[in-house]
Amino acid sequence: MKIVKLQVSDLALLNDFIDQCGTSLNTFRYFNHRPLKTIQNHIITVLLLDATGNPIAYGHLEQEHEKVWLGICVAENNIGRGYGKRMMEELIIQAKLMKLEFVFLTVDKSNFAAIKLYEKFGFNPIHENEIKVWYQWRLGISNSEI
Repeated sequence: MKIVKLQVSDLALLNDFIDQCGTSLNTFRYFNHRPLKTIQNHIITVLLLDATGNPIAYGHLEQEHEKVWLGICVAENNIGRGYGKRMMEELIIQAKLMKLEFVFLTVDKSNFAAIKLYEKFGFNPIHENEIKVWYQWRLGISNSEI
């Protein structure tokens, strides 16, 4: 496994990842209304590649107004293999290195595996509606050891 930081010049690799996401795009809708080149505005964008260089997981930290948002996605055929955890580890390391005080995310209420993962990494629910839950992570505060 290898984590690579993406640049705008890597859009073909990002497109390859999106093409193989399958049903994962039902809950990761980030690129539904954004062009791929939006990654140029991210604090960091990373892909997890398998041994053959095939992208299997995606993650980003994005500044939007005063908040930093985290997003991850694991391609459908790779769910349940620990790649979401590996991506979260990388993004939390980056958040700590940047001394980000807070990181936010939203998740569909029906995405139980993702909710369990986020809570394991110290994200706490701060708001919800019928469909989504908003979570917040705070530097230096953790619910459990990873």
